[in-house]
Amino acid sequence: VGGREALAALSLLLGLAVVAALNLTRWSLPRLPAANGAAGAPALRLLSFNVNLDNHRTADVLDWLDTQQADVLALLEVTPDMDGLLQALRARYPHAVLQPQHDAFGMAVFSRYPLVPSPAAGGAAPPHHWAARVMAPQGAFGLQVLHPMSPISSAELAARDALLAALAQPATSSPAEPQVV
Repeated sequence: VGGREALAALSLLLGLAVVAALNLTRWSLPRLPAANGAAGAPALRLLSFNVNLDNHRTADVLDWLDTQQADVLALLEVTPDMDGLLQALRARYPHAVLQPQHDAFGMAVFSRYPLVPSPAAGGAAPPHHWAARVMAPQGAFGLQVLHPMSPISSAELAARDALLAALAQPATSSPAEPQVV
């Protein structure tokens, strides 16, 4: 299997895992309005990608990410060893938050639009997540980037479920500003 096919397969598997996890917890966000930005504003392209902390083919990842032309990019499992990838993306995006770690919970967010970090973000402690407002020309929206631990213990299950329940609250209490998780 070629590199691009392997990346595509990994992305599909990760997407299916997220869908399965959300269905298992019976949790979902309410449907967002079709548009709340300026009339005629271009579409906004968001991308979340798990790089995989053991991935040493970051040049291939960068090539693939370049083809996606994301306006906002969230990377999961980012390590300090991926500095070349992070710096290359930093040169492409004017706004970034880099939080690499030596485990599976490092994150990086890159954006063409200003990011206003939220003080409510969970940070490095489990369950790992980062929050901000993205000030896009289409309209501001809340961005929640998370990489919770697998619920392999009752404590981790409770922490994950509490985070998901808390993330659902802003979307139901403030429908004027969309929330993207």
